[in-house]
Parts: sequence; structure tokens; C-alpha cells
Amino acid sequence: MTCPGERNGVGSAARGQQEFQPSFNPLWDHDCDLETFEQALAAARKARPAAEALPHLQRALAAYGGDFLDGLTAGEWAQERRAELRRSFESAVLASGRLH
Repeated sequence: MTCPGERNGVGSAARGQQEFQPSFNPLWDHDCDLETFEQALAAARKARPAAEALPHLQRALAAYGGDFLDGLTAGEWAQERRAELRRSFESAVLASGRLH
């Protein structure tokens, strides 16, 4: 990877400057299934009357693309987060079924 203005892959580290560190700016337009899932669940929890939660639950269910970091070895923290998200998904499935 080269930085804008760099040529031939020779980065600023080669010139004695700090190496380029890519970063993510959450203010940029982006789509994140985890973010969508959690935001939809939060909206469903706040919905009143309860029947108003259904569209939010449906959005959460559609955003859930499977287990968190499935297939990657990321450590115990990822396994815990994966289990937490799976429980949230299962609860959303049940809640959605009750509201249909």
C-alpha cells in the first residue's frame, strides 16, 4: 500500500518519518452489519407499543449475517462476543415470532 503522493511503494518510513497508519473514520458513509443489528435491536427495545418493534426486529434479523468473525481465530473475547450476539439474534427471532 502506498500513501497518496508516494511513488514506487517507498513510504515515509524509508525517509525517517512515521509510517502511514490507515484508520477508519466512522463519520464517513459506511455500512456495518453489526452496527445495523445493534441499532435495530436498541430501537426495538424502545418501541412503544410493543407491536411497533416488529420492523426494527426484522431489520436486525436481516442484518445478522451469521456468527461474529466466523471462521477466524480471534481469541476468547471474540468467542464471548459471538455468543452474546447469537443470544441477541435468537431473542429477536422469538420476539419477532410473538409479534407476527
